[in-house]
Amino acid sequence: MKKNYFKVLLLLVLFIGNTSVNAQIIADGTYNIFNPTLSEVISVNRVAEGDPGNPQNVIIGRARMQVYDASNSDQEWSFSHQGGDIYKISNVGDSSILGVKDGWCGDFGDVQVGFDNSSPYTLFKVIAGTNANSFVFQIAFDSDCNFGSTNVPIKAFDIDGGNSGSKINTFPTDSGNANQEFEIVALGTLSTNNSFLSDALSVYYDKDRGLVINSKNADLGKLSISVFDLSGRAIISKESNGNRTTMKLETLNKGVFFARISNKENNTLVKKFIVF
Repeated sequence: MKKNYFKVLLLLVLFIGNTSVNAQIIADGTYNIFNPTLSEVISVNRVAEGDPGNPQNVIIGRARMQVYDASNSDQEWSFSHQGGDIYKISNVGDSSILGVKDGWCGDFGDVQVGFDNSSPYTLFKVIAGTNANSFVFQIAFDSDCNFGSTNVPIKAFDIDGGNSGSKINTFPTDSGNANQEFEIVALGTLSTNNSFLSDALSVYYDKDRGLVINSKNADLGKLSISVFDLSGRAIISKESNGNRTTMKLETLNKGVFFARISNKENNTLVKKFIVF
């Protein structure tokens, strides 16, 4: 009996240790990669140099910042865990893997799509940023500046000049640099360019009442309201016909959540809020 007890205990310890070791900083899935400073997402450039729609003259196929468009699959990125915090990241619209064309050990590396699964230039380490809910994408170099998993020397994705629409380069990691920090958000949890509901509604969290939604204008009719966590999992949903709605959130732990609100014309507002 004692022998079996110690055997079970040993298996439990091994299970806990293995679970801890294999924990992922980001769950495998498809996401938007959002920079809150620019309020833009990483996309793939499809516009030729010299075209007015490409004022930064970004080369076709390069990763670049763009205004969020829920219908644009070039803005959707699938994460595949490779062990540790190392990931391969593929683009939904391009159906290829994100990688770096680089000859300078990470300085001024060109982040772009077009790589296949056999390429060694597609390994990235995802670490927590200094800002809440932000992440930094580092190049998984080995000590000889080849792509590997030791992450030496440390370089990171960086928005060129911090400008709207700019390409993504790689530069030495700079802790707290807003050009290197991104939020990895579930599809459908970013707001679109449509400002109708943003102008028409006041949305905020109140510790006693929960999520409060007030109409600033006339009756907007039926509203569909859903609350999501950071992984994109829908937690609470309801419909409202009034000018003032509250949603009790007693079951939620403290943290960051998204409220998605739509009307019958499919105008949509996504609002981030913090439960405290």
